[in-house]
Amino acid sequence: MEYIATRLQPIKSYPTYQLHAFTANDKLGTDKVFSICVLETLKWLRLRLNQYDMLPQELTAPEPENY
Repeated sequence: MEYIATRLQPIKSYPTYQLHAFTANDKLGTDKVFSICVLETLKWLRLRLNQYDMLPQELTAPEPENY
C-alpha cells in the first residue's frame, strides 16, 4: 500500500477593515455619501503609507473635501 503525502502550506493572515458609517446629511444621495467614504478611506491609506516614495496609481484620488 502506497501513501501519498500532501505538503501543508502555512496559512497567511491579512488584516481587514470594515466601514460602518451614518450620515446626517439628507441632501446627498447614498451613492455620493458612499463615494466620499471611499475617498476618505483612500486618504487614510495614503497617510498610512506616506513613508514610501511611490504609491500605487490606484490610491490616487481627489481629496474628499474637494469632491
